Amino acid sequence: VARGGKLLVTWNSWGSDCIVALAVLRQKQITVSLNYTSLVCISRGGLGEILPDFPDRLRIVRKAAVCMALRRATILFVREKKDGGLHPPEHDFLHHLLGSLAQTPREWEEVSLASNAEELCTERS
Repeated sequence: VARGGKLLVTWNSWGSDCIVALAVLRQKQITVSLNYTSLVCISRGGLGEILPDFPDRLRIVRKAAVCMALRRATILFVREKKDGGLHPPEHDFLHHLLGSLAQTPREWEEVSLASNAEELCTERS
């Protein structure tokens, strides 16, 4: 399977960003089977149905979703700011939220770097 310019081999996966609630923050990449492929799939809804039965995993998935959404949102924000601040109306919330944190290109980069900070998204003991 090829996805986003990378080859996926046995036990690789994609679509883990389905845990992010906002579709605008999920990746949209073409995926192509290069040969016979056997898949195991679960939908976002299916995952949401079974996670409450595993509260320890639910906490981990929620934290991962927040971290992933924060990273994607700041990257999108910085890209759009660098492109002159033009953005589609559905990104208004993002610019309202992050725009108050970063007014200059240097601050945009700082927000972007902070969203990728390892300590934000690692499990603490």
